[in-house]
Amino acid sequence: MATIYTMAAHSKAFLPLPAEDSHCKKGLPRDKVKSWTPFAGGATCNVATAVGKLGMDVVFITALGKDERGDQLLELIKRSGVKTHGVQRRDEPTRDVYVVQDNKGDREFAGFGLPSEQYSDCYLDEEQLPLDDIKTSAVLVTGTLALAHPQTRNALRRAVRVAREGNSKYRILLAVHDTFIKISSVTKNLRPEMGA
Repeated sequence: MATIYTMAAHSKAFLPLPAEDSHCKKGLPRDKVKSWTPFAGGATCNVATAVGKLGMDVVFITALGKDERGDQLLELIKRSGVKTHGVQRRDEPTRDVYVVQDNKGDREFAGFGLPSEQYSDCYLDEEQLPLDDIKTSAVLVTGTLALAHPQTRNALRRAVRVAREGNSKYRILLAVHDTFIKISSVTKNLRPEMGA
């Protein structure tokens, strides 16, 4: 069976409790929401868990904090059938993202709990990547948030080079949100950045 590798940022997303909860109404700004529900999130994490639930061979590569959020995210990913030998554990915390709903019910990204550069997924170590596995993978899927952080960006570049040496297909998920990173700073040089 062909293996798919997904790589990049991840998050423990926090969404307001369901609409029937009196503390959560559509259109509330983040500072007015009183109760949050945690979910696994991030474009590549979502791809990995969806592919794993379909019974396909998938490996998730990221850096998770050695914290409760990281433990919970790792367990959820495993329960979805995703292999986790590409997950690195670090002392920095696991990323948290706050998401609210506008008046129509569409998601709006309301920011992180900490400054972005303080999270574990900013420090993916390229020396710990499963490069031999990536080289023989069918597909490598990466996101864009990690491009904003030099150490993880270098790890992504190396993984892409190795995947191409092995003739793997490469896909990038353009999930750039101006709330988190300036779109122009990431997409301006995206093709040269990732060797596309």
